[in-house]
Amino acid sequence: MKGHVVVTGGAGFIGSHVVQQLLEKGHTVKVIDDLSAGRKSNLPPDVELSVKDVRAISSDDIAGAGVVIHCAAQVSTFKSVDYPEEDFSRNAEGTFRVLETLRKHNPKALFIYTSSRSVHGDIPAPHVADENWPYNPSTFYNVHKIYGEMLCKIYSQLYGINYVILRPSNVYGPRQPYWAGGWYNFCLPGSSPVVSNPGIKTIESLKIGDLVLTHRGRYRPVTKVFKRRYVGELIQIKTMYYWEPLSVTPEHPVLAIRCPKVFTDHWRRASIDFSAARWVMAKDLEDGDILLYPRPKLPHGQAPTHILLSDYMDIHVEAGKIYGYTRNQYVERCKGKEYHIPLKIPLNDSFIRIAALYLTEGCVGTNGKQIYIVLSEVERNTAEQLCQDIKNVFGLEPRIEVRQQNHAVNIYVNSAPLANLFTKLFGRKSSSKHLPDLFFSLPKDKLEMLIEWMVKGDGYIDLRNRSYIKYASVSKTLIYQLRDILLSLGLFPSIECRKIGGKAVIAGRPANLNDVYILSWYNHPIRRRLWISEEYVYLPIKWIRKSYYDGYVYNLEVEEDHSYVVGYHTLHNCAYWFQLAIEGKPLPIYGIGEQIRDYTYVVDTAKAYILAIENPDAWNQTFLLPTGIGTSLNQLAKKILEITGSKAGVEYYPPRKGDIQRFVGSYEKASKVLGWRPETMLDEGLRNEYEWIKRDLSKKGD
Repeated sequence: MKGHVVVTGGAGFIGSHVVQQLLEKGHTVKVIDDLSAGRKSNLPPDVELSVKDVRAISSDDIAGAGVVIHCAAQVSTFKSVDYPEEDFSRNAEGTFRVLETLRKHNPKALFIYTSSRSVHGDIPAPHVADENWPYNPSTFYNVHKIYGEMLCKIYSQLYGINYVILRPSNVYGPRQPYWAGGWYNFCLPGSSPVVSNPGIKTIESLKIGDLVLTHRGRYRPVTKVFKRRYVGELIQIKTMYYWEPLSVTPEHPVLAIRCPKVFTDHWRRASIDFSAARWVMAKDLEDGDILLYPRPKLPHGQAPTHILLSDYMDIHVEAGKIYGYTRNQYVERCKGKEYHIPLKIPLNDSFIRIAALYLTEGCVGTNGKQIYIVLSEVERNTAEQLCQDIKNVFGLEPRIEVRQQNHAVNIYVNSAPLANLFTKLFGRKSSSKHLPDLFFSLPKDKLEMLIEWMVKGDGYIDLRNRSYIKYASVSKTLIYQLRDILLSLGLFPSIECRKIGGKAVIAGRPANLNDVYILSWYNHPIRRRLWISEEYVYLPIKWIRKSYYDGYVYNLEVEEDHSYVVGYHTLHNCAYWFQLAIEGKPLPIYGIGEQIRDYTYVVDTAKAYILAIENPDAWNQTFLLPTGIGTSLNQLAKKILEITGSKAGVEYYPPRKGDIQRFVGSYEKASKVLGWRPETMLDEGLRNEYEWIKRDLSKKGD
């Protein structure tokens, strides 16, 4: 029969293939999908798509439908173990909402329910399960699928709704959602500080194309940003040397070294293999383990010799002339005098000193036409050096004002162009201070000079304590930038935050008090030398806690490296087996790898839905959709490694709770009643999936 069909979860893995075959059969289709695992590109552009959670389904969504196919679900058995409430809401409650809406508004529609072979649990050898094999749930996912099956039968008995229950086996093939493996793949609260270029950005503010630091110490562009609602547990991990705990969902991979033995003197650790770093799920970490942060590989010495004014000012320059102004000079008129800025500003020692003191002690006036730098009266020599540097670099005459009441020396420079330039290069006020991109490619001696003069402005040196240095700023971005510069120079700073907040009256005016961020390091490292190498900084875990979270969480896909850095910690973005193999990374196997699965190709699986619609004899019955062939995880991994040509092998992890050890099923009933049988062998289907995922990974965005 031809007609109007509604498919929940129709933009997802199985659902989109069902939609494709429905369209080929001449049906009209409406899709309901929240796009948490599905995506629009899985659907033809002319298919009606309602982006909403299936739990919010309404009468309008199913109006006129002859068939409702329910594919929307949380599909991970393991995630249901940690988050049964979330699994119940998405799976059991979602199915109830669809059936209840049908009962009230369209009870004549056929309801096709996507259950799972996992409701049968373990099938001991040499048995092969059929539809009559007893329920044997091992996770909440299985229980909630059984609940859905019971709902189908009760709604049929009480209200006459026709149904078909399909139990797909392990489905694989093109459109497998490697980019969104359930809610675990969306792993960080929106406020998490991602190390980007320049400085830091909250993960919720990042966009496709932004550069982020990866575990290889280099910056790579974000190719996708994922967001979804999450209710459940977060793991909080506090390390030494960094003030803010890392908060992630339990199964997010973190770059770490397992180190079970912790000594009272945390500076000494025995038998640590610093080469044994690997990706460890957050929930498996313990106190005393070590997290890794990559030392940024900055392009030292590749900076230009001059700053071009035209790169930062809205002016027209041609053949060395600025049109509309005095030749070869940008001119600002102020109080009857002319102040000039050169077209090319040298990145010499004088400019570095000016930049350092402006970043620490300077700001732009409220009128936007003046910069001023405030030093203490004991820094008179520094003030005179600064004035001379401003004359040398900009040809401007600063004004010095000594305020004995405040024990301060104020240096003023009246120049709107200079104020505009400094705002764009370094920020206008203390909380917005930052380093321009080009500073990260300065030669090492220039960066060392920058740090030296910034410490003179807002730092503290304890020469009695092995050259212990502290630098404070209210700009979080500036602190993170300086942290990465210090690491590139081989120095290992810690970061702490002093929470201040509130309001105060400063110089007779109300002002907000900002939190203060403090960098601390040894200029000649002694005690920290064990915790930094050429590639990484090592951060011992102080404590691990758990917290409840209800809100949006985020994850990133990052080009090539598939990792990013949050705060002082390195995270992976949960890659899928084929993706890992393509990247030459080991495939993770939980347990010994002898678990047996029955893999069914997604196109074959989708055909069963079409046959169920067309055959009334199948209504109010249940069908398994396996192949009758068992394949171990070790065998599957071997096939994937052979198909991709990867030499990375596998990594074994502890078994996961609720894992089914063996399932092999019979499709005899599906063959007799539906006329369905699997047609695609595993090797052929895996090659199809491999070709698809290669094409998909080559895209830079969706």
